Amino acid sequence: MAGERVTAEEARREILERYNRDPRGWRVFSARDPRGHYDLLIIHGSDVWMIKEHHINPFRSVGYGLKIDDKGALSSLPSSPDFGFRPVPQDKLEEVLKGDPEDSLKRLVEDIIDTKPVSLNSLTGNRGMIVQGPLIHYTRPIGLISQRSRELDLKLRSELESTLIKRYPQTIIPYL
Repeated sequence: MAGERVTAEEARREILERYNRDPRGWRVFSARDPRGHYDLLIIHGSDVWMIKEHHINPFRSVGYGLKIDDKGALSSLPSSPDFGFRPVPQDKLEEVLKGDPEDSLKRLVEDIIDTKPVSLNSLTGNRGMIVQGPLIHYTRPIGLISQRSRELDLKLRSELESTLIKRYPQTIIPYL
């Protein structure tokens, strides 16, 4: 997928397959651009994906993604704990319910962050809770972090809006 535009669904499928092979070292950032489209920046090692999508309704979105080669842009992103899926054992949940809510909840969050992310395949039969994240919500559009990412953001936005006008004009053109 390097540099080639694919649907957001195809990009997510590739990312999920890679995540399941190696669940450690992922970082995920999200934001909304000035037109209301959702941006995702997903990083794993030296691999970086940009996804831009628009929600048609609560159950369906349309979008595009591509793998980018813009490592210089990553230096402007804040550091964060690894993104991933973390199991939380039932006894930890019971501890929160029985103890001082503020203190035990703080300890639970710290324990969750300290737990290494695992593949989704390894979570089958989990009797506790599964926590996903952290997902960092960025305050400015992700596409504005470097000149190269701005160009790619524009390319993705153009493709997305073209698709929206053709297939879902009600999402772009105001009702009269």
